[in-house]
Amino acid sequence: MFVPCAPLLKGLLADGVGIVASGLPSGVLKQAKMGLFTNQVPINLNTLLSDLVQPTYTGYALLAVTPWTGPVRQSDGSYQVISPDCVFQMQDSTKPTVAYGAFLQTSDAQPELLGGVVFDTPVALQTWEDAAVIVAQLELLAGSVSGDLTLL
Repeated sequence: MFVPCAPLLKGLLADGVGIVASGLPSGVLKQAKMGLFTNQVPINLNTLLSDLVQPTYTGYALLAVTPWTGPVRQSDGSYQVISPDCVFQMQDSTKPTVAYGAFLQTSDAQPELLGGVVFDTPVALQTWEDAAVIVAQLELLAGSVSGDLTLL
């Protein structure tokens, strides 16, 4: 389950209706980037981006999460937004990697952690044939966020 961090909640409160008024996520989500982390760290409201260790395999990079689909109004009054598939593909087998989770961050000059998820089972990326494909599906309601970063 996706765990939001303080910068995302602050951004949603500041954005308010702006998230849905234009028909697209705005503010902190609009320019979000997704990444993987390789250390066993719990994600909570106060987790910092610097707490996460990112992979070092050839070709690893943060992926821009754009365009988001939605927002779509749900029966409970929340709005759902869905990211495109984010594909983290191994380029070679020189640095086998185990990813314990995925995260969203801002794309600011000084990026902040928006939230993340710890995978139920770590993902082994051992050769160029291995990839982690992740989609974000978030529910936004009255300054709160729930959802998931689902490993496909």
